[in-house]
Amino acid sequence: QICELAKKNGFLTIEGDATNDEILLKAGVKSAKCIIAVTSSDSDNGFVCLSAKKLNSNLKVICRASTSEWVSKIKLAGADEVVLVYSNSAKRIVNFILRPGIVEFLDILRDEKTDLFMEEIVVTANSFLDGKRFSSWEELRKFLNVCAVIPLSKSFEGSFCTLWDSVNNVSGIPSSKDEYITCPHDKEFVLNESDKLIVIGTKSGIERINKLMIEKSELKSP
Repeated sequence: QICELAKKNGFLTIEGDATNDEILLKAGVKSAKCIIAVTSSDSDNGFVCLSAKKLNSNLKVICRASTSEWVSKIKLAGADEVVLVYSNSAKRIVNFILRPGIVEFLDILRDEKTDLFMEEIVVTANSFLDGKRFSSWEELRKFLNVCAVIPLSKSFEGSFCTLWDSVNNVSGIPSSKDEYITCPHDKEFVLNESDKLIVIGTKSGIERINKLMIEKSELKSP
């Protein structure tokens, strides 16, 4: 039934046992970038991970686990990420109680009906960001024309994102009392290939950044 529903909605499907190498090969595991194992069986997810990594050592594997005991076992099998389902659900419930505003904000970002999106941007070689120097994170935020920029690369450790309130003309992180915590974002830096950024902005704005990243890379590549 699940396969039929997927086919009906236009998805490519292969029905079979994912712990079987032949099924993984048929699905194109050797050319895949990532595989996600989320069966209800922790042991099956572990076997899928082992088989997939054996066939493609560069493959990123994300698995589901129901207990903390299986998290370590699946990681030993080679999984890059293991999602502990029930633990994450419990954390979300706690956050609903302690940090309802944050949960609501993240839900807004996940809502397809809203025009506010969060995206991971990876600086590609020869792109319009590769090798570009900025005097501050606020300058980068304005350059990209987004609401916020969060650095992910280790080279930017100690830096902070910036939010801009055009009404109050303040740069910082909003607190619960409608005040702003000033961000130490006046340090000069250079973006390089493979640097990662989290940006929050409109869908059209983020699509524009991704498009420029590809176009500039193609234009400058020999």
